[in-house]
Amino acid sequence: AHNYEGHFGRLKELKKGDTVTFTDVKRRLFRYRVIRTETIDGNNMNGILSGKDWNLTLFTCTYSGAKRVVVRCCRF
Repeated sequence: AHNYEGHFGRLKELKKGDTVTFTDVKRRLFRYRVIRTETIDGNNMNGILSGKDWNLTLFTCTYSGAKRVVVRCCRF
């Protein structure tokens, strides 16, 4: 999802310690705590895929598309 207002437009506002709530298609609720945020080069897929200290990675493009905003979360 690009950084449009209705999708991930506010992803860059999340900070360490914030809570992310996810509801799946079966209406099950999952809660995650943000453990890390970063902005990486737009071509750096390894930066998105690397690491094992989290259960959920959310990412979107910056407005220019040159960078990616990446948010790492752990389920609690």
